[in-house]
Amino acid sequence: MSETARPAGPPAPRPLAAAGSLGADGAPGSGDAERTRQLLADALPAVWLVLLAALLGPLWRWPPPDLPPPPVTFFSPRAYPEALAAHTHLGMVYVTSPAQLRDSLAVARRHGSRLQLDFSTVLLQDRAPARIDRRYRDALGQWHTKSFAPLPEGKLKDVPADDALALRMASYWPVLQAYRAQVDTLFLIDEPYMHGVSHDELGRAASRVRSLMLQHGLRRVQLGVVFSGAMFDAGFARHVADGAHALADEVERYHQRAQREADPQHAAWAARFARERLTTYDLAGNLYAGGGIPREFDVVAYNLYTATLLQDAVHRRTLAWFAELGASPACQPFKGSDLRDWRQRLSFYRDGPVQADQAGDRRLLAAVFRCKTESVHALLQAQPARPGRRFQLWGESSANGFLEFDARGHVDAEQPELLVAARVDDEVARTLAFLGRHADFYRAGLVFFVYDDTVDPSIGLHIQGASHMPAVMARVFRAAGKAPP
Repeated sequence: MSETARPAGPPAPRPLAAAGSLGADGAPGSGDAERTRQLLADALPAVWLVLLAALLGPLWRWPPPDLPPPPVTFFSPRAYPEALAAHTHLGMVYVTSPAQLRDSLAVARRHGSRLQLDFSTVLLQDRAPARIDRRYRDALGQWHTKSFAPLPEGKLKDVPADDALALRMASYWPVLQAYRAQVDTLFLIDEPYMHGVSHDELGRAASRVRSLMLQHGLRRVQLGVVFSGAMFDAGFARHVADGAHALADEVERYHQRAQREADPQHAAWAARFARERLTTYDLAGNLYAGGGIPREFDVVAYNLYTATLLQDAVHRRTLAWFAELGASPACQPFKGSDLRDWRQRLSFYRDGPVQADQAGDRRLLAAVFRCKTESVHALLQAQPARPGRRFQLWGESSANGFLEFDARGHVDAEQPELLVAARVDDEVARTLAFLGRHADFYRAGLVFFVYDDTVDPSIGLHIQGASHMPAVMARVFRAAGKAPP
């Protein structure tokens, strides 16, 4: 390479102010001032980019890699037992009295856990039968009056006035203050829209309780709400309301036909139905179907169990509705179907001796699970965002949806316990896998229903919990990730 072809070296640094360019007062001359302004103008975009990168960088990497996994636990209605606290960082219980609340919080303190507390039984009052709408709508849109009076202690509830609500909470504040480090979230009204509580009443209750929390120094405690399915979505809520009307209409048509034909079994059925029945009959015409999530809530959860889809007639066409929604490819096999159509494909809904088809059942139940969870997840994501809000998933660990039934859906007297437990374990595994795929969304964790045996008093239903199924317990405790002390 010749001397003339040698590349030039880097240019000499350019001084901001040349010698002799200062004025009498020491200020830069006009040429230097112009160059300085230009340099600053040229540098300003780069400065802004650096600042924005510093501020927004964590969002680009959301969730940050050092975030702990979402907590996994069981709902244990009566108390937070030692056996559960030893394995979980989080628990959830119904609150029934200050003493019961104190006992559960004391267990949480001993084990370094926190509790989510459901105050539904404390805050709500049963809706007076006179205030329950007895009308229902038939398939042609015509309105009729139900033959059976509302149950005196059903699922329809009202939120008391603000003063009465404060009075109901008064005896709990000293306990909550004493154990404030163990209190994670207050859940005020379980499945509010299914209980007939409106969006505005739900928001009013949250605002009032928030005000009381602040008065008692509980600033870091959050407010939560659990919805039944996607009742926060107005379209889904209308679908459920239509299902409740259809069930009421079916009951009434049978009742009237049996009376006309003097059916000898009708009197016994009517007597039983008058005192004990699925609450959907009374809910028809009284559900809140407007949807929406009040801004006051920090934690939003939902549940939609396979047992509900298998057993509750109000959901006979829910999978078909999800198929029309189009949010999950897993829903396509259920397009246009009825619960009765695909339930017949499960080997544990048949007459006669147990003839398990575990592989076939597993494939169908996996499709049901994907359809419902992916569809509700999509509807939840479509809700208006609120800064700081966290979401929670509820999963199924009860045996009730996986027992042996006859073709009409009645529980068989004899049950293959190991086979039932295996079905429950499969469902738990599906739920944990779904949480793993969406851990960045469900930061408030996963609650399995239910830990120990319990009873739904509204319909006298005995619910078989997971505590007697060792494989299920081991799987959930591994996911909870808390070694016993």
